[in-house]
Amino acid sequence: MGAKNRLRSGRVAAWADRAGSEGFRAHLAAAGLPGPYLAYAFGRRVYPVAREVAEETGGGVLGPRGEQVAPRVSEG
Repeated sequence: MGAKNRLRSGRVAAWADRAGSEGFRAHLAAAGLPGPYLAYAFGRRVYPVAREVAEETGGGVLGPRGEQVAPRVSEG
């Protein structure tokens, strides 16, 4: 999960790129976490465009009151 005080679209896109990269997934698998993965970003203040980017990239968004965007399951 990525966490920011103010969650903006650029941070969501960067987290989606990292969570979806082969190297990151290989690192998780080597640590004994083979997947499937649910990638979330957390923000105390979530901007609407950040939610739109999360929906486009398949990531999830959590705010102070819970899940705002559900992630798509991604196999390892």
